[in-house]
Amino acid sequence: MSKTETAVVGQKDPHVSADGHRPTKSEIWRLGIGFTFSAVICAIPWVALSSLVLPATLNNIDPSSKEAILGMINAIGSIVALLANFIFGALSDIRGRALAVVLHGSSPVAWSPVFPWA
Repeated sequence: MSKTETAVVGQKDPHVSADGHRPTKSEIWRLGIGFTFSAVICAIPWVALSSLVLPATLNNIDPSSKEAILGMINAIGSIVALLANFIFGALSDIRGRALAVVLHGSSPVAWSPVFPWA
């Protein structure tokens, strides 16, 4: 059995790149830290939007029921996110082309600044 094969005959080790390089522990840690840092940096605008901008906007719309509206928005968003993961995951498995499903599923989000719903 060669260095890049696993116990299953013919199956390649997923940690080995195409040129046969196996990442060291420090490279794996660096990659993990980089992904974590980029996820945090990408999440900051969304956290600011949902915790600062949205309540201020709801306060301008209806100050007496802004908490109820914010709770309803968060509840509906959570349900949609939960269902979307299952639906698009199943569609991706059925069709076998994950990129097409992701692009099709994200198209309403991409067009939302162009055609605002409110």
